[in-house]
Amino acid sequence: VQKCLVTAIYAVYVVSCIGFTTAITVRFKRLSRIASGAKRALIKAQIHFVVVTVACCISHSIKAAFQVYLFNLTLRK
Repeated sequence: VQKCLVTAIYAVYVVSCIGFTTAITVRFKRLSRIASGAKRALIKAQIHFVVVTVACCISHSIKAAFQVYLFNLTLRK
């Protein structure tokens, strides 16, 4: 039971993280096409924060997958 719960929680985390990151990236790309002048420069500056967020999301997802692997490995013993 505990194995299924832990796996489900990490799966929800990874899927939601990827989904939200994809939605934010698409939104910023759409906004940068619509905006002009100073607003475009502001959006481009905020895109750098999105890139950092994406990198963190990827690293946390890898960490979550590894933790599930280790948790499942310890249950086998």
